[in-house]
Amino acid sequence: MPINTAVFISSNNTASPALAIQSDGYDPAVGIVIATPTTTSATVQYSGEVSLFTGLIAGETYFLSDTMEGVITNVAPTALGSIVQVIGYAKDATTLVVDIGDVIYL
Repeated sequence: MPINTAVFISSNNTASPALAIQSDGYDPAVGIVIATPTTTSATVQYSGEVSLFTGLIAGETYFLSDTMEGVITNVAPTALGSIVQVIGYAKDATTLVVDIGDVIYL
């Protein structure tokens, strides 16, 4: 799984890419992948600063995408059947302050 992927943790303790839709098989994000020590494991950060990004816009709030699994975006979902979940805000172009928000159902 790529670094910086927004993930949820399934019932069998597996990290899976999150997606901001109301659908079976997807849950809200709980954190961001910061390392993949092996091909079958991932280190997930649940809060605080993650300085592994590129191209963030300082001061912008970042949300879980409703179109691409595990991706964050500075545009909140608006489609019916999506969810809005804040993942954090950009401190600068490379640092996301992870502050996972509650889910709003659309």
